[in-house]
Amino acid sequence: MEKTKVMSFGYILLVLGLCVLFVVSTSAAATLKPTVNKPAINTSSLRPAVVCNQPYGLCDFSKCVPMKSDPTKALCSCYIEDGVSIGQTSCDNRKPVDIYNDKTNGWMLKKGATLGQLTSTYSFYRAAPSVTGLLANEKPANYNGTWYLKKCDSSTYADCEDKPCYIPPTDPVNDNIDKDRPASNWAVCQCDVVKKGPNYIVTQNLDKCNSTTACTDYLWSAGNYNSMQAGVITLSNYLKNNPDPSQPYAMNFCPGCKDCPPGYLNVTGKI
Repeated sequence: MEKTKVMSFGYILLVLGLCVLFVVSTSAAATLKPTVNKPAINTSSLRPAVVCNQPYGLCDFSKCVPMKSDPTKALCSCYIEDGVSIGQTSCDNRKPVDIYNDKTNGWMLKKGATLGQLTSTYSFYRAAPSVTGLLANEKPANYNGTWYLKKCDSSTYADCEDKPCYIPPTDPVNDNIDKDRPASNWAVCQCDVVKKGPNYIVTQNLDKCNSTTACTDYLWSAGNYNSMQAGVITLSNYLKNNPDPSQPYAMNFCPGCKDCPPGYLNVTGKI
């Protein structure tokens, strides 16, 4: 597995600008009001989680910027991954558009396409491994996942589940759409801003778990409290039966989590 990449802030701004122009200029950018989630855990009304094995946007550790044209939306810089993930829409609806993963050249945009399109979903990619959360015979030699989940009781966040993502070319200035060419390794996803809702953010390394300001330091992409509880069991069970070398079959919570949903691990390694 590749080591975590460090994004250039200037490059991210460039990508954000491109995607803002794209979103504003198309009818696909529908205006939706933010959803305020209630603290009570109620998964009965949620759609079942759908597991897909295909390219997707991963906004698990993403800083977001509210859109000036619509403050109920935020643009988030997200990873591009290829493998098993969960969402609440069908795999057909989440199929990549005008972008593909070339095993030799990496992510590529198709001829004639200005941007590639993916859907933001969720996976255990980069989760910190533990004894019972990672199949020993499936662990890559260079696996270095360090992500932990931290619960935020009431903070504003960006909900990116099943949201559209856009991927520009690596060289937007000199882009030639008359041929296939390299795409960026990062996607910009258009997410809903949720005001003061319970959520889970991802922290890197255990030392961040004790931060009293982590939930509000930035506008983070975060997991909806209810939908995550409904989906993690599905993903965990699927990965146990269908091991994916790129991710564990569960994810560690920060220490002290009192109501961790089933399917995740705490730092003691107990499910």
